Amino acid sequence: MGPVTSIKRVRPTIWIPPSVMSIYAIEIETSEGTTDVTGYCEKASFKSTIQPGVGTFEVVLMNPNDKFTDKFSSEDKVKLKKDYGTTASTIRIAGIVENIDPSNHRIKLTGKLMAKELIDIHITGDYSEQEITDILKDIIDQVNAQISTNFTYDDYVNNTGETITISFNNKSAMECIEILCKIAGFDFYVDKDKKCHFFEEKSIENTIDAVVHNYNLLKIKGFSRDVDKVKNRIIVQGAVTDGIPILYTTEDSTSISNYGTREEPITDTSLTTYEEAKKKGDVELAMKKDPPIVGEVESTLLVALNPGDMLRVSAPAAGIGPDTYKVVEFEDVIKNNDIPRTKIKLEKWKPSIPLEFRDLFLKQKETQDIVNINKLEHSYFFSFDDKTNIDDSNSSDYDTSEGYLVFTSASGYIQSTARDTGSNINKFEVRASGDNLIGNITYKVSVDNGLTWQTVDLNTLTTPNSEGHQLKIRVETSSTDAKIATLAILYST
Repeated sequence: MGPVTSIKRVRPTIWIPPSVMSIYAIEIETSEGTTDVTGYCEKASFKSTIQPGVGTFEVVLMNPNDKFTDKFSSEDKVKLKKDYGTTASTIRIAGIVENIDPSNHRIKLTGKLMAKELIDIHITGDYSEQEITDILKDIIDQVNAQISTNFTYDDYVNNTGETITISFNNKSAMECIEILCKIAGFDFYVDKDKKCHFFEEKSIENTIDAVVHNYNLLKIKGFSRDVDKVKNRIIVQGAVTDGIPILYTTEDSTSISNYGTREEPITDTSLTTYEEAKKKGDVELAMKKDPPIVGEVESTLLVALNPGDMLRVSAPAAGIGPDTYKVVEFEDVIKNNDIPRTKIKLEKWKPSIPLEFRDLFLKQKETQDIVNINKLEHSYFFSFDDKTNIDDSNSSDYDTSEGYLVFTSASGYIQSTARDTGSNINKFEVRASGDNLIGNITYKVSVDNGLTWQTVDLNTLTTPNSEGHQLKIRVETSSTDAKIATLAILYST
């Protein structure tokens, strides 16, 4: 009997990359015209991201003979052109200048991409049985009513087919959009022309770019589980009646075995029954017990990449691909005498809201928007227009700029001056708003003038772990991308 062979045809995956390398150009548009600064660019970076980020940029120009001194101003537009070929003619990314730093015969321009106003403007609204996409459009319309150059949404905003009831109380427009994205399973970003893109996750495949080993792959960090996001023991405290709280605790033994015990206490006084507390604990556990799987790759400059794209990646030596992976964010990096490159954060998998918990999730979002839901009595507020109430002698690597608290290193921190509250503090809650806070900022509170510190979560009612009436807050960063616009401690004595 002869050998058995298969005549089944197998279609191999072969990606054919562009036959020419990428090229870029950088232009700055002012009230007097547009200047090509490519030849003077010492280094530049443009970071693009899906919600809740808005993207940032930094461009450092050489300034021989004061060529660019006093030429640029805030609100000028920086444009990055990219193409495959010999000429860069297509604008791919644009942003608005916020800060200009002339020093050492250079001009450094920093700012945010075109979605910046979505974090600056806050939304209040009640929506009853409305399509999610219509709610999104109304949020954008509210923003447009307060700005000079409108966002548009007709071309790239897709219908979700889902109708919900939800309310927002003085949240930034981007926070509201992030909530809608979570509910619908959609992604959102704003492009160079202020066009809003709202689309189902993993539904857009990039057919132009790819990252391929032995071709344009420069560096790689293989996929791994982001364990810092795991919470596998949820402790819920609901309403208190006659001094007796509603309590529910749930945990996942498999997650604890894999990642150790990682607790998250939740206080929500809107939960008036044990069943409601149980549902809240179960949905939080379902979303947080397993870590998202993320990876990072670095390639030569990609020209047509957008946030949320499904990008073709092949790096077998690192256990990646060939397959398509979701682009969470990417950064185009340009340096003198170096290869222009794109750093890409990929997402292979993340937990989603189980369908059976969707209605409860909506209820949570409605109730958490109520102002002072825990009925606290006083507030210690920081606006960062200046350094008022910051103890400079116990703070490091920080500054205040354009109404933001910013950090000049990834180990920066601030500590407030003490407020004498007169009587011992018995409960408090920390609130903050800003840019890139999640996962980058740690909040600590002391009620005894800094003798003991208590690490706390935002928007969570907390009981002090010591006694005292000298209230302080300490904020620590792990990233210079984090910027805080407002910070407050609500408290009762």
